[in-house]
Amino acid sequence: MELHEMLERVDGPETFLEFVRALCADREAEVGQTVDLSGRGANGWENHTIEDFLNAALAWGESTNMGETQDMAHESPWKRCADFLWCGKIYE
Repeated sequence: MELHEMLERVDGPETFLEFVRALCADREAEVGQTVDLSGRGANGWENHTIEDFLNAALAWGESTNMGETQDMAHESPWKRCADFLWCGKIYE
């Protein structure tokens, strides 16, 4: 199952931890690989340090009110936290 598909399935602690394990594996698989001219890694990681990752996740959380402006107010806190982590990967 693709990582983005796992993200969509998050609805509680078990699926959240499953997603986080997969996110870790996705990052580990990218470490040491070539980054393209836009700065994106082979697995789509935009942020390559923990500082950049956390700042990107924080920027997404602040700019969307943890997803509320993206119609996520009805989502479980587990799903919203998973989206927060996902955005650490992709948010610029």
